[in-house]
Amino acid sequence: MTNHHDDPVFIAALDTVCAELDKHLDRPLRQVMSDPVLINETRYTQPALFALHIAQHALVTSWGITPDYLTGHSIGELSAAHLAGILSLADAALLVTTRGRLMQTATPDGLMTAIEATETELAPMLDPDKVSIAGLNSPTSTVISGDPTAVTAIADHWTKLGRRTKKLTTSHAFHSPHMDPILAEFQAIAESVTYHPATPRSSPTRPAT
Repeated sequence: MTNHHDDPVFIAALDTVCAELDKHLDRPLRQVMSDPVLINETRYTQPALFALHIAQHALVTSWGITPDYLTGHSIGELSAAHLAGILSLADAALLVTTRGRLMQTATPDGLMTAIEATETELAPMLDPDKVSIAGLNSPTSTVISGDPTAVTAIADHWTKLGRRTKKLTTSHAFHSPHMDPILAEFQAIAESVTYHPATPRSSPTRPAT
């Protein structure tokens, strides 16, 4: 597969997005993207993913490929919202960096695990104050997130039944009750930006926080 990261279209788009994100970061994102330690801190990981999404989109559209629909999961929803015209680059950069910064401050001792089970099978086992569904990878693969003890107990149950489970490498229990303390501040920032009609259509399926 050809490496397009040296393509001038990709580089120009990446530089433009990083310049906007840098207004809200304590160090240049391009430098962080080359740092194997810092890039794993979600306050930098999320802006880096957003920047790559936008640059990749610019590259693909330069080939004459135009999407009819845009969607995304987690930080990808904000990428889709910007690319669909819902958010300006300035507003998207503010939301992305705020989200990453706030999530970095959340409780760091959480756990995320993918389990070979349906959402319906897992739902009765969830304590809403400790564990939640974080993602639906497929009809039979579900990610749960939250307190390590509770997540591990649920995963062990399904392991004993012969189902596959896999702990995810994450710094926090994203998309779980661990994120609740940051919601008010993030909502305030989200309400301060301007939202425009989407073109092309963007269709996220989960809240972006």
